[in-house]
Amino acid sequence: MANYRQLIVWQKSHRLFLELMTEVEGFPKTRAAGIVTDQLLRSSGSISANIAEGFGRRQGKEYVHYLIVARGSTTDTLWLDAEETQCRHPAK
Repeated sequence: MANYRQLIVWQKSHRLFLELMTEVEGFPKTRAAGIVTDQLLRSSGSISANIAEGFGRRQGKEYVHYLIVARGSTTDTLWLDAEETQCRHPAK
């Protein structure tokens, strides 16, 4: 594989980032929502960025390290998305 953009996992994570970039435009404009939104975009962007950086290193242990960091960013993104959803639609 010549380019990280050919990796399906990178394509999916990048698509998620682009979708979130559009979706957050409809989020509330409060200070608290802004903090969550900023972190949501940073963590989701970090997923594809770390996959790309690891691919560029092309070293076994280094590549694995960046994939582990990307997995952590995925978990962070999932948690932030759940929190943001809960804030917009609180349980009664």
